[in-house]
Amino acid sequence: MIKQTQILGEHKDLVYTLNFMKKSYQFISGSCDKSIIIWQQNENNQWVSKYILNGHCNIIYCLLLNSNEDLIVSGSEDNTIKFWMKRVNGSVSKQLKNIPDLFLI
Repeated sequence: MIKQTQILGEHKDLVYTLNFMKKSYQFISGSCDKSIIIWQQNENNQWVSKYILNGHCNIIYCLLLNSNEDLIVSGSEDNTIKFWMKRVNGSVSKQLKNIPDLFLI
């Protein structure tokens, strides 16, 4: 039997995309609230938001990670793809690049 252990309510709108980060044991979520959240387990094994990334002006439909899990790529209905680089200390830098006028499938 599978038992629900926690509900996360940090996002303020629908969540469209989730990706697990195997190396850092974190996961990322993207939402209609235009934010990306990086989640991490605390000392009580509860998931908490570690970073909230803002920069998109519309719904986030997709998130990708590179194999090193230090680069997050986000695609949004604001017609941009944004690149987010994790720093050595674990924090996340601002967007690296905008690619405007794209149609997301």
